[in-house]
Amino acid sequence: MKHKYLYLLLPLCAVSSAGAATTMGGVTLGPISGLGANSTFAIWNTMNGWHATANPNGLAGTGSFPGTTMWAPQNSQPGSNESNTKLVKVSNGVGGGPYAASGSVYYGGFSGTPNLNGGTLSLSNASPLDNLQTVLFQIQIGEAATYDFHNHVLPVMSYTLVGDVTLHTLAAAASSNYHKLDNGTIEMPTGTEPLYINSYAMWFDFSEIAGDVESFSVSWTGVQHAQLYGVSLQQDDVAASGAILPVAVPEPSAVLLGGIGFLFLLRRRK
Repeated sequence: MKHKYLYLLLPLCAVSSAGAATTMGGVTLGPISGLGANSTFAIWNTMNGWHATANPNGLAGTGSFPGTTMWAPQNSQPGSNESNTKLVKVSNGVGGGPYAASGSVYYGGFSGTPNLNGGTLSLSNASPLDNLQTVLFQIQIGEAATYDFHNHVLPVMSYTLVGDVTLHTLAAAASSNYHKLDNGTIEMPTGTEPLYINSYAMWFDFSEIAGDVESFSVSWTGVQHAQLYGVSLQQDDVAASGAILPVAVPEPSAVLLGGIGFLFLLRRRK
């Protein structure tokens, strides 16, 4: 499927209807294994805004296209075992912002300009796990004009410490774009480019931070016309490592080409 610059139609055609948790290319967000017994998990993966009677687990009160409504923080959904983390709308983008459409949170707006600020969301927690050492963040987001995050900037962590009013930042210690679902192509000035729905996992390491964490927030800015299908967050009081993140899954075409090459080498050796 090829996508032109028909961005004004995206609220109708770029999000799938879904009344339950989304699975993108076989990947449904879930807890990453390998954490301690006290780890917590919060998830948002029913990302539509249908009326509560039809979809009690969806996102409520987020407005409609172009998405300029500043909606209230959204509680974690079924599958979570903690409720302190909230999905928060931080700001709108250029001429629109993120809102819950038919099957995803859509970053609305009228522009056909690629890589335009579509608005900022965050997962924010004012009562973190005691002795917080590890935060794992996952996100599934669909590209628009080959971009998902504005300027390709990955989500960032900010936090405060008990007894300290300073807002600190913490870069991800490791990240993994562990699944790329083919979502067609788009005609760009450089030619035909692929589009993906990307599943990312990120590890934030608090084990070297001196002091107790009082609050934290993972925030990201999507591009206009991107689609958000799910986010999740895990906390643990045990230090982890980058090895805990999911490993990238090769594209089927790459696997096929690799297999053909291997068979060719076998034939040469015979």
